[in-house]
Amino acid sequence: MSEAPAHAGGRPLTSLAAVLLLAGMGGVLLRTIALKSITNDEIVHIPAGYSYLTERDFAINNEHPPLVKAWAALPLLAIGRDLPPPTATVGDTQIRTWNTMERFWAASQPRFRAVCFWTRAMMVPVTLALGWLVFSACRRRFGDRAALFAVALFCLEPTVLAHGRVVHTDVAAALAWFLAWERLWAYLRGPSARRALLVGAATGLALGIKFSLVLLPAILLVVFVFHLWTAPRRETPRPRLAAHGLMAAVVILLVVNASYAFRRPPLLPADRKWVETRSPSIAGVVTDGIARLSPVLPTYFSFGIYQVWLHNRDGHSTFLLGRYSDDGWRLYFPIAFALKTTLAFLAVTAGALLWGSWRALRHRDRRFVELLVPLALYAALAMSSQINIGIRHFLPVYPFLFVLGGAALDRVSRLRPPVAGIALTVLALGGAFAAVAGAFPDTMGYMNELRRGRPAWRYLADSNVEWGDDVVGLADFLRARGETAVRGQVAAAWGTLRRYGIEYRDLCTESGDPPAPTRFTAIGASSLNGATVPGGSPGTGRSTTEERVNFFAAYRARPPVAVLGKTIYVYEDWPLPPPTPPRHLPLAEGEFRGGIRIATAVHRMAAGQQEILRVVIVNSSRTVWLATARGVGAMNVRLGNHWRDASGRLLVNDDARARLTKDLAPGEEIELPLAVNAPREPGDYVLELDLLQEGIAWFGDKGAPTVRLPVKVE
Repeated sequence: MSEAPAHAGGRPLTSLAAVLLLAGMGGVLLRTIALKSITNDEIVHIPAGYSYLTERDFAINNEHPPLVKAWAALPLLAIGRDLPPPTATVGDTQIRTWNTMERFWAASQPRFRAVCFWTRAMMVPVTLALGWLVFSACRRRFGDRAALFAVALFCLEPTVLAHGRVVHTDVAAALAWFLAWERLWAYLRGPSARRALLVGAATGLALGIKFSLVLLPAILLVVFVFHLWTAPRRETPRPRLAAHGLMAAVVILLVVNASYAFRRPPLLPADRKWVETRSPSIAGVVTDGIARLSPVLPTYFSFGIYQVWLHNRDGHSTFLLGRYSDDGWRLYFPIAFALKTTLAFLAVTAGALLWGSWRALRHRDRRFVELLVPLALYAALAMSSQINIGIRHFLPVYPFLFVLGGAALDRVSRLRPPVAGIALTVLALGGAFAAVAGAFPDTMGYMNELRRGRPAWRYLADSNVEWGDDVVGLADFLRARGETAVRGQVAAAWGTLRRYGIEYRDLCTESGDPPAPTRFTAIGASSLNGATVPGGSPGTGRSTTEERVNFFAAYRARPPVAVLGKTIYVYEDWPLPPPTPPRHLPLAEGEFRGGIRIATAVHRMAAGQQEILRVVIVNSSRTVWLATARGVGAMNVRLGNHWRDASGRLLVNDDARARLTKDLAPGEEIELPLAVNAPREPGDYVLELDLLQEGIAWFGDKGAPTVRLPVKVE
């Protein structure tokens, strides 16, 4: 492979220029923090981080590793030192997380704005560190001018500006992924114990930031095995390389365990039961695996990886170019990138990728190989995911694009005649600056001119178009008009609007009853297109899906009186009551009531035999039971069965399931086929039929009667 001369030193004035660019970006981020409210996920992440620091309870909000949240919460040790202990100790982790959040924000009310500002301000140095790493990596490969172009592209990227101030893992994950690869390439250029330790530290840091970066240790393993195999060609002692690999592995484990304060309590019983409910066929493998790994890996680190796997397995409700899905699309992230970045950077990216690929393949230029390999790996990982809820999940690809873009602009600036190259470079950077300046401070909902004048929610949903950071603008809008309450469906408003003195009346209430009318109705962009309205699963074609997608169809046809921050649409209230949202929530206590009647019974079965029973079920509650819908939060009622021995001892908790073929209203009944599987050992058994709400509880555990049938297995 060809190598260009190193540019490790660089000119001091270039470094000063980069520092000034990043300082300006930091000022923009801090100003935006002062103007915007916290996003939907930060309502949970900030209390969780404080809980990690004060109580070392890492079961709280375990869907993400703790490092970023704990880092952001550090200022609270000073400004919130008189806050009560935040962790609620009763219930499973989801209930405890919710209760912790409620207690924390109630106690923080007198200093709500200060808590929100200082925790988010902690994310600014993380973002600026990523910018400096982009600058350094580009300067080492391509020189000073390319590095300045790269850091300028970084500072002018709307997605980085939007998420570089949010207490979340996305920008930090981009930093960790880029840093880990930079340390790995440095090691491969000149293996040493020190560089091996840095590879391990960077990889451990990545695992403490985002679970999806668990791909890194696997990559390192492959690289070290290949390095050992080819060691004789380089006349490198294999024992030394093996020692380096062992050192890196030890450091990875140390950093991961330090991220969890070396805590490894057993899984909470409620969490074990949750695993049994969500993954009945592999529940034992999961819980036993977590227990066996606990001497090496923190319990809730392993549990968090299971959570990510589960989320990806079930998918997530999403929206793209007018289509709805739970499984996502392979081209979701490239399309979202094309819409969410500036046209200037989009053009630079396209040219840089083509040029960089040509240099890597035709000339075997190592500088470009080092950028394109990790870029392609993460892009492939993201595009294979079924969680398509925001371009923010694609951020680990961006640093490599900035470096490639900086190199490409440097090459363009050297074109002949000079005026042409300079003009193209100025056009690219000027176009990006104009787009970002025009969007400030509303970068969260930014979308470029490819939307052709149509609202952003016509193309994308979720954090791409709305994440709740304009709730403070909604509060200001209402107070200026003498209003103290609003009906709506707005991200984060459920947890933040009351903190600004405005009563929030959720249009998607648990009871299904429309809230009392107010003068204004506020609807978030992501809810306006139906993507994040609680209800049926997009893509199933069921009535609940239609209700969900069309829930705000009448509002979509009306002009709003205001659009706040490009994310919240405000309408004058009107005579028609809002539609009743489909029920897609846990059944209320006392509503786990149903009747079961066996239409075709069986009393003898061969060992291991499957038998189809015809069973009639009756909805004896006051709540509509939903038919099957896929996706996170799909809390549907189903028929199932257990196997017990003759004495009544439970042997098989979850044997078979039968899905409803339609929504079942109170008092209605339906006949379902249930494919039960006889135990493999002969003997006398009891077949118990029961109803359940997926992800919540069996009806029998809530006191509802079940049906038991003696069966002889031969």
